Amino acid sequence: MRFLIIGLLALFACTTAAAGDFMIGEFAVKVGDLEKTLRPQLEEKYQLIEIRPDVLEVVDKDDVDIHHGIVQFRDGTLIWASRDAGAFEGEAVRELGMALLGSIDADMYGENAKVSMSIDTNPRYEVYTITFEFPGRTVMMYVSSKGKLKDVTIEEIILAPPDATVASVANEATP
Repeated sequence: MRFLIIGLLALFACTTAAAGDFMIGEFAVKVGDLEKTLRPQLEEKYQLIEIRPDVLEVVDKDDVDIHHGIVQFRDGTLIWASRDAGAFEGEAVRELGMALLGSIDADMYGENAKVSMSIDTNPRYEVYTITFEFPGRTVMMYVSSKGKLKDVTIEEIILAPPDATVASVANEATP
């Protein structure tokens, strides 16, 4: 669950080339890409460091500390790739993580959460919403963006348990 949350946070903090593109450096890659095509493209722009046979770290040609991703080939095709969606440091990030984990930690090892995401875009701003739904409680994280301005808000909502009387009246009223 913690990895899911960290991954979701990273997702909203970064932008990619286009929806659906999985970028390793400047190259969009996908499972099934041919090694004989992809590997020379990567080698032309980046340095490939073998981690183990057929698993290669893609780093900057001039600075091996600049990591672009990892690719794995088997039988001449790409079977796996990874990249860092983002790495964040500082007190604000710590406070954000503590607020989110503090909001959901009571449920982390209990009931499974239903997780949903949405994006509301208009000419003035974008709002990304991650919703964690637990029995009787919902935690929503809003990430808004306008130019260089970024804002994150976490809201906790408690819900009354479904009342059998209210539910039956609502069902009767529905044509």
